[in-house]
Amino acid sequence: MKQPFNEWIENLSVIFTKEIKTYKNILNFEIQKKAFILEKNGKALESVTKEIYDLMVGASELERIRMNAIDAIYKENKIEVPIEKNSFNEFLNHIDRNSNYKLKGLAGELKEVLQSLKEKILLNEKLLKANQEIFRLSIDALKKASESAISVSYGNGNVRTSTRNTPVILNTKV
Repeated sequence: MKQPFNEWIENLSVIFTKEIKTYKNILNFEIQKKAFILEKNGKALESVTKEIYDLMVGASELERIRMNAIDAIYKENKIEVPIEKNSFNEFLNHIDRNSNYKLKGLAGELKEVLQSLKEKILLNEKLLKANQEIFRLSIDALKKASESAISVSYGNGNVRTSTRNTPVILNTKV
């Protein structure tokens, strides 16, 4: 039984809206993640990373549902599926013109959110790598300082005992 065209558009609009909302939530968590990285708040960072993972699993499922809905529209209308991978744009150009390009607007919004999300993720990865490098350098400096000789002289009470200490700055917050 064929689904009416307006119902297809509405169903896809709902899926797009859910996807956009999910990716916006992920974007907000990535913003929080940046703050936690800068604060070196490991527990909060771990918690927000788990939330992001859970949302990404949901977003992946929504994308699968959207693609299945598009495939169903192609099959029900006996529309030839383009061989190239850019079939989504073809779909929007072919199907969406009767809905005043409602889906194209939602697809554009989704694309913008995904671009912002990509930028935040790349920034957070750079911040994490920089923090890891600082931590590694701190550990290396501490190891090197612990390997250096500390000279101690023992004698009677008139002889002054000398020690050589190497100052080490260590940032252990992650």
